[in-house]
Amino acid sequence: MFRLRLIVATVGLLACAAVAPAANVPVVPGLNAIAIPFVPSLNYNATNIFSTPYEGEIIYRWNAPVGAWLIFTYSEDVSGWVSDSLPINPTFSVGEGIYYQALVAQTFVANFDLVPEIAELPIPPPLLPNRYYFKGSPTGEGATYEDIFGGAPINETALFRFIPGGANINPTGPDYRVYHFKDQVWTPETPVLDPLEPVFVVYPYLSLKYTLTADRKTISFTWPTRGKLEQATLPGGPWELVATDANTYSITPSVQSNGARYYRVKE
Repeated sequence: MFRLRLIVATVGLLACAAVAPAANVPVVPGLNAIAIPFVPSLNYNATNIFSTPYEGEIIYRWNAPVGAWLIFTYSEDVSGWVSDSLPINPTFSVGEGIYYQALVAQTFVANFDLVPEIAELPIPPPLLPNRYYFKGSPTGEGATYEDIFGGAPINETALFRFIPGGANINPTGPDYRVYHFKDQVWTPETPVLDPLEPVFVVYPYLSLKYTLTADRKTISFTWPTRGKLEQATLPGGPWELVATDANTYSITPSVQSNGARYYRVKE
């Protein structure tokens, strides 16, 4: 059952302090990809940003080092967020991407307190290879890759934009439009993000490369370390995992080989 709420706004004055401008974060029923916007405040926790949640609404937070989601559910019983049945109020980073699963449409007005006027946008940390990052513009405005990450993309970077209405939020899932950057060019086009839109980014993108020995008898494959090599006797599979050491594999085909063999790499 939905709750009727009374919202009381209080205005105060503090020496050497300023009222942070409101950050409006609209959501629609279902999954909403949101980049946490910059506001001159130190209070970037879930209670302040999503100040009027409903019972059962969910926040999905990406844990980049582990490559998995942290899940927080709003509970009326504790008047706050819980994770693994324990009360917790996660604090986000400016520009961090999250998913908010909403039950109804509304616009959150982030509840930031009075804070010192001095506040600057954070400097993006360097990206590590084979790690998925989920980030958006720290200003909350439309943005390019350079606006988000503070510099040009590295060669063979992939960028994933969530398709609104999708249900699979994992970066390797089907509900993303994918852009590839190679030799200073984005394909199929240069991505320009909407306000508050976060994206997944990883480099190098998943690809299977090969080289031939000088006598052209042996083929050596290499691929990003997060990938797994698979083989099949038909182009459409069925596919089976190939046992490999790290991310390299070599074969020496011969006329005695029993038919063609196809290879691919996937996560």
